[in-house]
Amino acid sequence: LGLGNAGDPVTFHAVHLLEISARGRPIRAAAPKEPRRVNLLPLINPVRDAVVGTWTMREGSLVSDSTGEFPPQGRGGARLQIPYKPPEEYDLRVSFTRLSGLHCVAVLFPMNGETLTFIAGGYDNRLAGFEMVNGHGSRVGQNPTTVHRNGWLTNQRQELVLQVRKRQARVLLDGSEIMRSPDNYAGMSTAVWYRLNDGALPGIGSWASPMAFHVIELTEISGTGSPVR
Repeated sequence: LGLGNAGDPVTFHAVHLLEISARGRPIRAAAPKEPRRVNLLPLINPVRDAVVGTWTMREGSLVSDSTGEFPPQGRGGARLQIPYKPPEEYDLRVSFTRLSGLHCVAVLFPMNGETLTFIAGGYDNRLAGFEMVNGHGSRVGQNPTTVHRNGWLTNQRQELVLQVRKRQARVLLDGSEIMRSPDNYAGMSTAVWYRLNDGALPGIGSWASPMAFHVIELTEISGTGSPVR
């Protein structure tokens, strides 16, 4: 098939083909669709969606308080669930600034009926890792995901990307990979100090260190997510 003209220029506004007998086929694949990106921040009501702690909106950013006490005496870390059910595979991008303190930011995500947690800058600004793994938090030596790293920043904007796939999650900090979860999420379970009200939803959190969350964006990789209200 083709189009052409002779003489004056012609503008073709639409070209349609109606199949009468049998089916045609393209001779090259169509360009891949751009993945859908969902800005989750406007979906959040800081009062309604807070699980623990006082959350507020300040100049377009979502801000946590300084809550952070281990159960059973305390309620755990400040945390908020995001009213969006994610697809099977996705990237969750979180841009944040630690406003004060020496403890962690947390990104929470559902997997296999559990709320899994990644923390960065935890335990006096020394550690990052997934919680829980084999029943252990990040500061216990039996957790194979724990990374010892000094110099997590305060009052400087940083970006975490959590790449959630069927078999594994990968974490990037400011564009560089810093760790991966165990294959098939083996041994991973919910940390009670970051438990959400709805285990099917993602969330964010902090521990004894107020955080400002500037961007919370989900990119769909496989499947389609949906708001829950």
